Amino acid sequence: MKQVIVNHLGFQGNCLEAMTFYAKVLGAEVEYMRYSEAPMPCPPESKDQIMHSRLVKDGECILMAADHPAHVPFQAGTNFCLSAWVGSVDDANRVFAALGEGGQTTMPLGETFFAERFGMVKDRFGIAWMVNYSGHKNVQLKSAKAATTR
Repeated sequence: MKQVIVNHLGFQGNCLEAMTFYAKVLGAEVEYMRYSEAPMPCPPESKDQIMHSRLVKDGECILMAADHPAHVPFQAGTNFCLSAWVGSVDDANRVFAALGEGGQTTMPLGETFFAERFGMVKDRFGIAWMVNYSGHKNVQLKSAKAATTR
């Protein structure tokens, strides 16, 4: 996998509605997973919210988004981060460590059900990052087709 950086947006319960709108505007397809579909505990109030979504156009991910879980404070204007998709465990370790220098780790880099390495960090400039190396893990997402405006 080539290394890419994708914008990641956070929503307060209307992620799928927003991503479906963006897909229609941009001629893309929405892929998503709800919190209740993930193999981990989920608060009842978050079960129907979107844990992960992405817009795909011409086979490439162009935007990612999720709903903030109910227990995570939501503040409009700070509800975005950059997601660095890297090509190896070594790359994930290196990028995460470098971004964390002088910054703050918000989720330690480690293995998850969806990635061989995933972690979140705020760099020394105040920019929030997610570092992801999915490796051999391939989580199936639902698809929501959107009509294009062409």
